[in-house]
Amino acid sequence: MLNKSAGDYNKGVYNLERRVPVIVRKQSEKALTANDLLQDAWGFCYSRKPDYEKVVSKCCDFLEGYIAIKYFPKEKKPTLRKLIIQLSQKPQILTYKGSGIIADKALVLELLKDAIDYRGQHTSGTGKRPNKDEAEFVLHTTIYLWNLFEK
Repeated sequence: MLNKSAGDYNKGVYNLERRVPVIVRKQSEKALTANDLLQDAWGFCYSRKPDYEKVVSKCCDFLEGYIAIKYFPKEKKPTLRKLIIQLSQKPQILTYKGSGIIADKALVLELLKDAIDYRGQHTSGTGKRPNKDEAEFVLHTTIYLWNLFEK
């Protein structure tokens, strides 16, 4: 889960246990091990000098690639909002743990539909710089979604 080769304390490798509850680490471990973008997002979130914009950006990049490959492999320029809209229009193609329980299968994706606004880009328009809570929400919701979709 952690970059064991990192020798620089600024990366946040060492005292991580004190900042993240054990249950959260355990639930996140598999996703972080399997995905470099999520591992990077985790590092940006929990390092000594967190960069919350990069947390959100890495999570959005991960989700765009992950969802596009899984459901829209021919999509040339996937954006998170566009992919969620497309899946909302075709919710029957979604499959994930417990997808039969929810009447609207695309509902779980609504959790991150507006995450792209928190990348800190285009802040002169609708973009916003994320704070700690917003970045952690995006990171852990992304990990939660990965866990659901990785049946």
